[in-house]
Amino acid sequence: MYASGSSSIRPFRDFACRRMLSVAEAVGRVVLWAEVAHQRRQLASLDGRMLKDMGLEPGAVYREARRPFWDV
Repeated sequence: MYASGSSSIRPFRDFACRRMLSVAEAVGRVVLWAEVAHQRRQLASLDGRMLKDMGLEPGAVYREARRPFWDV
């Protein structure tokens, strides 16, 4: 029978923790990409007057909106 602190379980537990961390990082990255894509779509939908009110140039907004979602 294995004790709860047994060193024979530790490698599996360490591997499982690393695996969960990498899955969490991947999910976090996908969420970030979705947020960035949404923000860029919103930015692209603003008219020239709104952009001017925010001090943004239409050309810069166009370039930002055209960037791929993974280019954060």
